[in-house]
Amino acid sequence: GGFLGISPTIMGILVLAWGNSFGDLIADVTIAKNGSFETAITAIFSGPVQNVLLTIGTGFLIAALRSDDLI
Repeated sequence: GGFLGISPTIMGILVLAWGNSFGDLIADVTIAKNGSFETAITAIFSGPVQNVLLTIGTGFLIAALRSDDLI
């Protein structure tokens, strides 16, 4: 990162994202090698989508419940 002039914050986010996705990669490859190709493809797309929807959705729900500006 220092050689390319990339911010340490950006480097930390990239390493965190890679580390978070590596377990999913191993699981998906294992499922595909066992012959369940459709399940592996489904897991590739649904895992990250579910993660994003749950984490962002939960955060927005908590923020909305704490806010005094409810409609």
